[in-house]
Amino acid sequence: MTNAKAKPYRLPQVWVSCDRWPDPGRLKTFVRDIFRIERPRTDEQRALAVYRWITRTFMWGGQTVEGPPNMWAVEPDLIKTLNVHGYGYCDGWGRLFSALWQAAGREAYKIVIYNDTPVPAHTLSEIWYNDADVVYIDEQYRDVDGGFASGLVVHEFTHYLQDKSGDFESLSCDDSIAREREAYYVQNRYIIEALARIDTILPSHTTCNYANAGVDTQGD
Repeated sequence: MTNAKAKPYRLPQVWVSCDRWPDPGRLKTFVRDIFRIERPRTDEQRALAVYRWITRTFMWGGQTVEGPPNMWAVEPDLIKTLNVHGYGYCDGWGRLFSALWQAAGREAYKIVIYNDTPVPAHTLSEIWYNDADVVYIDEQYRDVDGGFASGLVVHEFTHYLQDKSGDFESLSCDDSIAREREAYYVQNRYIIEALARIDTILPSHTTCNYANAGVDTQGD
């Protein structure tokens, strides 16, 4: 027999974990514990450690959404995506990886790929971990003739000089757009003036919704 006057009992907020599993209560504690457990020595090893733990705790599945029927939207809370849903398409994987790397104090972007349509075709994560002042160019352009390949090198070295200048905030959306505009401008000036060509490069779509990709969803 129940007592109608009895107050409802609230279960205490208890988090059960162990020292061999990252604390997923916050993005920063999750990535902090990954590094504590894995003990990586370089940023490349740290990036691989984050990737391994995402594959252990996150599954490939459908899109995680919130809201009533016909009014749903993609789940914005990455902590909830990680702990409650536990799965996602490329968008969820890209956002989670980028946000965890940002939570570790590194530079990362969620990249959206479009195939000549306004509808996104794929999402991936672009992370940076090289501290040796190396500019990477895809080897497919090694033997490419014309202005594109050498112009691409100029484009990427422009970004290198931007980073050295200290004039741009890496995770700022506005600064990211400004960086790309300047790099395309320098690249096209090089193609026109140094190579005497007119096949200039049109700027591609710049996605900058990564600016705060879940890093502060649960505070510091």
